[in-house]
Amino acid sequence: MHFEENQYVQKSYLKTLRKGAVPTLFMKMPSLIQIQSITGPPPCKRKRADDPDEGPSAATIVRIVSRSRTISTQTEPGYFLRSTAANTDHMFFMESKCTQSEPPIQKKEMQIQTGDDSVPAEMWIIKNDHVYPVCFSTPMKASVFNNQHCESQNKTIQEISPVNENRLLEDTLETTFPTLEDPKDTTFNQPECISLEMSDIIDSSVNEVFNHPVFSETDFVQERKFIIFETQLDSLLRLIPCQYNDGQMCKAPISKIHKTVEGSMVVVNLTCQNHHNALIWKSQPTVSNMPVGNILMSSSILLSGSSFRKVKEMYGLFGIAAISNTTFYKHQNQILFPAIDNYWKKEQQKIFKEIGDEAVVIAGDGQFDNPGHCIYSLMDILSEKIVDFKVVQNGPGKTSSSLESEAFTDCMENLLANKVQVKTVATDRHSSVRKVLSKTYSTVEHQFDICHLCKSLSKKLKAVSKQRKCKDLVRWITPIQNHLWWCAQTCMQNADLLIEKWQSVMFHVADVHNFPRFKKYKRCMHGTISQEQRNETKWIKPSHPAHSALQKIVNDKGLLADLRQATKFCQTGQLEVYHSKCSKYRSKRFSYRMNSMHARTTLAVLSNNRNVGRSQAIVICPEKSALAIGEKGYKLQKKNWVAKPIYKACVDDHLFEITNDCLRIQRGERE
Repeated sequence: MHFEENQYVQKSYLKTLRKGAVPTLFMKMPSLIQIQSITGPPPCKRKRADDPDEGPSAATIVRIVSRSRTISTQTEPGYFLRSTAANTDHMFFMESKCTQSEPPIQKKEMQIQTGDDSVPAEMWIIKNDHVYPVCFSTPMKASVFNNQHCESQNKTIQEISPVNENRLLEDTLETTFPTLEDPKDTTFNQPECISLEMSDIIDSSVNEVFNHPVFSETDFVQERKFIIFETQLDSLLRLIPCQYNDGQMCKAPISKIHKTVEGSMVVVNLTCQNHHNALIWKSQPTVSNMPVGNILMSSSILLSGSSFRKVKEMYGLFGIAAISNTTFYKHQNQILFPAIDNYWKKEQQKIFKEIGDEAVVIAGDGQFDNPGHCIYSLMDILSEKIVDFKVVQNGPGKTSSSLESEAFTDCMENLLANKVQVKTVATDRHSSVRKVLSKTYSTVEHQFDICHLCKSLSKKLKAVSKQRKCKDLVRWITPIQNHLWWCAQTCMQNADLLIEKWQSVMFHVADVHNFPRFKKYKRCMHGTISQEQRNETKWIKPSHPAHSALQKIVNDKGLLADLRQATKFCQTGQLEVYHSKCSKYRSKRFSYRMNSMHARTTLAVLSNNRNVGRSQAIVICPEKSALAIGEKGYKLQKKNWVAKPIYKACVDDHLFEITNDCLRIQRGERE
């Protein structure tokens, strides 16, 4: 039904029907179809304003990104009838305003941004963050698209056909996005699914964003990265107008978003309602057609000592797009391993220059943590830096002894080739290494590590204390072990004095503290023992069975001979710290190939050398004082408290340099 204009009467600011008004009947009316809103911002509030210059039967199409809306004719004052069936063209993201019986109140334009004096936005930066170009700062007024202006202006409600539901379904299906799981690995090579001419579809100001000087100077390693959800990205992309420029910017709203995932990077292809290729956008910069994020992800996994399997599982639970294992191993072999090796060679040459012509004391020790490999490392005792290491792989006809001697020989040959004057080498009592030093490097003094001597002594004492009549020896194990440490520390590099001090322990445990038959060590150095202490201590008299068992251990010919090679109190405690660092990069739960073992050991060496000589942390109190930080904890398998210093946190800033070297290698800038 419809009422002619002469059926109304004006009352104040309202129009009302005359008494006895007769409506005009229409035989056919288009049925209204309810359309579900497609992903976009929430609908705007209903407007009460019309253009006074428009006729009562005209329709004005206003550009709204989110949905289509039609306000139809109605007879009751102050109400609007909402419909979604007043659009025949393919641009269903529209809003149409049609005839109503109320007089217009005001004129109001609907647009993206108000004001006519906007100027093109400039590039802006947030500290180390990305550079963001503002591509649509100019206002977008409520105007009709040129290619459909005449048709939309002259169509009334009766002439508009219902929305084609099949077509709407097709357009909706086009907005679906590919899943993150790609059955084929396309993360290493550039995909061929996007072959669009950038010069024809992208504005020059957008096309050259990543060629901006700010981007070329950006440190991709130090630059911040953020995690963005796909829905939030889609809502942002739909705010971008079409960038197609054929003499005039299209600026039509986006109707289709297509995504291609390349490892950790997503490539977005936008299509507007006019079927233009609106924009191609990449979430990451590229280096030689390789996404930077993929390289950084591979380097972060390796340089942090992580396992790709665990990191991949974490990304899968989080729902983050990540590289495949094929890509990771390609990055390792082609980029990461060369970068790590080059950095270690430079670091090693710096160490050799620091040593110069000075004679050095080297401590060495081998590891068999990972089956099939022997890693032997040499450390400068004075600087506590690893000067060289070798990784030897097991094979047919090789034993653990031969592997360790082979690795030790390779390290020594490398030091001598670089003109390092090795004066003393401190190792454990490994037979194959002793043989190599005595025959091949006879000019080098061989000292035994006092730490290994004490550990070996402790094992023997524990074994004897488990015998039937030797249980009283248990409480003497730690004091005897400490006594050996003290003897080596105070012998003043005199082998005879060291042996006499060591043998004096047999008298001390029997409560005898003077030894007139000794030549260099006549009495115990401790103070006078009170009678109360004598009564509380369980002495081991010469008649006790444990005394004879202890005497066999103390006077063992092999031990006494080895003590003559422990006069310089060489210890490899820092090597144990380095071995603990190695467990971070070379987990015992995983097996590695030869090149991976070498690279991960190199990372442990670099981390150790970077953090040697750390000072103890302090508590800064402005009112009182600065005190060194320490902690108390139980020593392993013991109940007595031991004070331990707390050092400053480790600094591994060299890893950022290695990552930058990876990007240089990818660019082809090999040194």
